[in-house]
Amino acid sequence: MFVIITNISGFCQYYKGWKFSTTINSESNMSDKERGEIPPSIVDVEPLSTLIVDEGHRVKLECTATGQPPPQYTWRSDEMKPIRLRSWQQSSINSNVLEITQVSRDQMGVYMCIASNGVPPPALKKLKLEVAFNSNTLKK
Repeated sequence: MFVIITNISGFCQYYKGWKFSTTINSESNMSDKERGEIPPSIVDVEPLSTLIVDEGHRVKLECTATGQPPPQYTWRSDEMKPIRLRSWQQSSINSNVLEITQVSRDQMGVYMCIASNGVPPPALKKLKLEVAFNSNTLKK
């Protein structure tokens, strides 16, 4: 027969034929850091804040973050408009790199890199994409 005493770290004792030991619930008694979990932190975004590129050129936005477990990345438009890539559109891109092969003026705006790993809070960085175009080519 065993009697279990809980929440006493490392306690295991025999007394008159009875064994007393501990049961520790690691989910509720340990903090994220004690479990080795670290919230994400964005350490680098390329370019840093504003990127100006000519219409029709290639754009590459890259985000790097740390955290434990390693973070997952999402790029999305700050205005929540779809991101157009070639012939399709998506509300977000699940990658640390957002690459637009032929940028157009309607893709101008603020883009967000969001790094998350299940440990709150997620990390977020914004950068502004500006597209230079010839005003003579404006649609009428």
